[in-house]
Amino acid sequence: DDTIKVYIAGAHDLTISANAINVLSGTTLTIDSGATITNSGTANGFSSADPSSADGDSLGTASAEWSDLYLADGGIIYLGNDQDVKLTHNADKGLIIKHSATADDKPVILTLQTGETDIAQDDVLGKIEFQAPDEGTGTDAVLVAAAIQATSEGDFSSSSNATKLEFMTGSSEAATTQMSISSGGIVGIGAVPTGDLGVGLHIKTADSGQGTAGGNADELVIEGSGDVGLSILSGNSSTGCIFFGDDGASDIGQIRYDHDDNDLIFRANNGDRGRFDSNGDFLVSCSSLPSASVKGFGIDNKGSIGMIVTATNTTSADSHYQTFNPNGQVGSI
Repeated sequence: DDTIKVYIAGAHDLTISANAINVLSGTTLTIDSGATITNSGTANGFSSADPSSADGDSLGTASAEWSDLYLADGGIIYLGNDQDVKLTHNADKGLIIKHSATADDKPVILTLQTGETDIAQDDVLGKIEFQAPDEGTGTDAVLVAAAIQATSEGDFSSSSNATKLEFMTGSSEAATTQMSISSGGIVGIGAVPTGDLGVGLHIKTADSGQGTAGGNADELVIEGSGDVGLSILSGNSSTGCIFFGDDGASDIGQIRYDHDDNDLIFRANNGDRGRFDSNGDFLVSCSSLPSASVKGFGIDNKGSIGMIVTATNTTSADSHYQTFNPNGQVGSI
């Protein structure tokens, strides 16, 4: 019947017939090292290589690794016995990691772990880098342009894992730390070391040489080795403000600059108490220079001759107005 059957030790292992070679069930076909199988036609039945049971096989070994893995657009890698996490190719964009559970509080978590067994100060526990290695201009262009890393703040122990998160950017060099969040919640921006003063936000262009910030004013620290300043920029007809508040009022004290009138205004107990107006006059408890109908105190800017004016809203006061020049009082009413 044009068929050759091969029996070994009484077992039927192989059948050879016209245009077919069959290795029977229960028989193992081994390709020795150095041997080559060449496919010049069509290989059927190799679309999947399923293990015999769940968690029953591996792809490669510790000493015999696969080189590359190619997946088509939209290819998915399923993880877990119930495929609860999947890694999906988002065509022409990147990768999507999804947790398939629909119950509450089931986020997808990506954990970066180090294998170090003795963490010391300034050890990097994990890092994400951003780079354009194929940029044609080379040199600085192909260096790491930005990064986020977790760095230990001291030796780890059974009672401490103090760590800061560093945000790194580059300009014409490999990315360096420009902002950090310490284990104590201090946000540092600028020169290294960032976040080494205060208890809140520390903005630093250079080290001033001062090692501490005042305990009653350390939530915001602005530091530099030269002139240092804070700018509040507002619209032409708007107001720039610094507010002071407590549990009874969020704005009970204020310093405001009114760009519409170009007045600098000081408020206390929710009322205007003093201002420098656009003419250079200084006014207390009034919005214009005191007069017969305006109660307050004012310094009228008159160049070389200054005039201090006081007024009350009663008729029984000894004087309502007093005038002075550089030599002293020159009159009163």
